[in-house]
Amino acid sequence: MSDTTPTRVLHIDEHLYHKSAVLRTCYWFTDRCYIFVSRPSPGALDVEIRAKPDQPPAMLDVVAGEFANALLDYELRRQIDEQTGSIRELLIAKAVAQAGTLDDPPPGDASDSVELRQATHEGLVHISTRRS
Repeated sequence: MSDTTPTRVLHIDEHLYHKSAVLRTCYWFTDRCYIFVSRPSPGALDVEIRAKPDQPPAMLDVVAGEFANALLDYELRRQIDEQTGSIRELLIAKAVAQAGTLDDPPPGDASDSVELRQATHEGLVHISTRRS
């Protein structure tokens, strides 16, 4: 890429936006533009956005604005997950534990052929070629 390639640079304060939110946002924009991340100083990240060859340079302002909005979205999601993640994990673990207990074991065993299982066990749904 030449030095004349149009770019937009977003200067990001890591006290406001976590590095993982920045990188996640960058990843989701790689289909639309080229993204370069650097650390000009401790606590700061620069995200350079460059247009791909088939993109008009004017679209960079739109992409930069959408990038800023997406970054805010990912940072908020990260903070919510940080605050409520353990509750969500507990609820999922409880639901899986309850759903994972069977009163009766399933009929047959893993070595049964499909045809044998179909012949000896009626499932919840039966598909017939005859019309009733």
